Amino acid sequence: MAENPEVRGFGRDAATCLALRTGLSGLNARVDRAPFRAMLETVAREPGPKVLLADLEGAEMSAPEATRALRGIIHPDTLLIVIATDDSAQSVRVCYRAGATDYLVKPLSAASAREAVTMALSDPDAPARQHAGRVVACGGTAGLGLSSLALIIARGIAHAGRTVLCVDLDPVAGRARNLTGTRPNLALDATLFRLEVELQAQDEAEEEEGKGNADPALTRTEIDVRLAVPVQPGLGLVAFPAPESPPEEPPTGRSVQRLLDGLANQAQVVLVIGLSEPDVQMAAFEAADARLVAYEPTLASIGYATHLLALLEDPQSTTLIECHPRGPRTSLTPREIMQALAGRRPDVVIPYEPSLWARAGGREKPRPPGKRYLRGLQTVIATAIGAPVEHLGRG
Repeated sequence: MAENPEVRGFGRDAATCLALRTGLSGLNARVDRAPFRAMLETVAREPGPKVLLADLEGAEMSAPEATRALRGIIHPDTLLIVIATDDSAQSVRVCYRAGATDYLVKPLSAASAREAVTMALSDPDAPARQHAGRVVACGGTAGLGLSSLALIIARGIAHAGRTVLCVDLDPVAGRARNLTGTRPNLALDATLFRLEVELQAQDEAEEEEGKGNADPALTRTEIDVRLAVPVQPGLGLVAFPAPESPPEEPPTGRSVQRLLDGLANQAQVVLVIGLSEPDVQMAAFEAADARLVAYEPTLASIGYATHLLALLEDPQSTTLIECHPRGPRTSLTPREIMQALAGRRPDVVIPYEPSLWARAGGREKPRPPGKRYLRGLQTVIATAIGAPVEHLGRG
């Protein structure tokens, strides 16, 4: 057992310790089983390791508070990887702000522990890896090429070095699976059903608690990482399988919010499309960190966009995108478009691009896109990432 290990791990239970010992096998590492208070005392008197993996379960305080307590006693250069049961995006983000380098969710796997340590040691200054991602909701009328545009945006985000999940929530007419040529390997509807059952159980527990009864222990359903099908490096797709018939129970808004909350800890950007159900659409937009509303220059499409903007709180914070999917010309003049938008101008204009469909499917591009197209795409990608993107490559 190493006296001054490079990597130090603490688990609260036998399963976590086993995952740590298996994942860190072959490294200069030491793993002990200890409750949170005992871990604090041990860490305070030991030399600071390069990487500390700390199981926060049973800390008698929130994960962010426990992270701050650890960060206050360890060496400033020690990379802190916290292990916790709460996979909500809000908790993860606060832990990062409190000083965590990475965040792993229980039940812990040996592979995820080794991957996190390996990446931390190889590049200590790397940004947050795959958690607390931004949820970006996309809305627009059918036929304007929104699915294709969203996939191009997703590919651009992956090309910029971020991990991204494209989530298609249309159970019947979702086009993302066809555009990417993928087959979903797990039933998304079954996951949403389990989440809805869990939420109903929470409602019943809260009702019983209001009557003075004991609150039963509720298990938070883990969002299976295999729900996403790989499309290309850095890009995964979450979608329904090709349906034989319309689903008997369409997804509800709150189960979708819970799904997006879990997926936000599996990628740095979660791009949501296929919002055909009004309840699901509003729930996704409420859960989103950024909102994209697209329209093509037709009265029907503009009317849909203005109606959607009117339903949203603070519509000015929503990015309004004008798309030209059918050709460079439109029957409406710019003045007529602005009047139909009640005086609002689009934030981004995506001009006509003949290779739009080929680019969405990742096929070979017949020619480089125009500069106006690249500028518009760059602006949307910057909105989705939440930071400027300096280079899109050949997008």
